[in-house]
Amino acid sequence: MLPQLNQVRKLWALPAWERAAVLLEGEDFLDYLRFLHEVIPEDARVILPPRQPQSTFSNIYYAQYYLFPRDLHNCGVEEIDACIRRVTGPNTYILALETFPPRDLASEHKVYIPFNEEIGVFAPPDGQGR
Repeated sequence: MLPQLNQVRKLWALPAWERAAVLLEGEDFLDYLRFLHEVIPEDARVILPPRQPQSTFSNIYYAQYYLFPRDLHNCGVEEIDACIRRVTGPNTYILALETFPPRDLASEHKVYIPFNEEIGVFAPPDGQGR
C-alpha cells in the first residue's frame, strides 16, 4: 500500500492541468504538453487540427485547458491547406500531430521542432522556442 500512497502524493504535487493530463490521457500526453509549454510562448497563437474527426487537440475547449493562456484556433475541415498557408505570422505555431498539418506545406513558413518521431510543433523561423 505504501508504494501506491507515494504515487498519489507525487500526483497531487503536480499542477492541476498536469494531474488532469496524466489521469485522463496518460504520461505520454503529459510529456507532449510539457514540451508544448516549453516551446510555445504564452502569448502565441496556436493552430489546431479541424474539429472533424474528433481528437484530443481538435476540441478547442479541451485543448484550451491544457494550453491556456495561448490563443487557439482550429483549421476548417475543408480548408486545411488554405489555413496553413495563412498562418505565417511571427508568433503563430502549428501543432504537428500524426496526420496534421501537411508537413510539406507547413515547412514552407515554419520550422519543425520534433517531440518524437511522429509529433512535434511547427514554429516561426525566428521563434523556435526552447
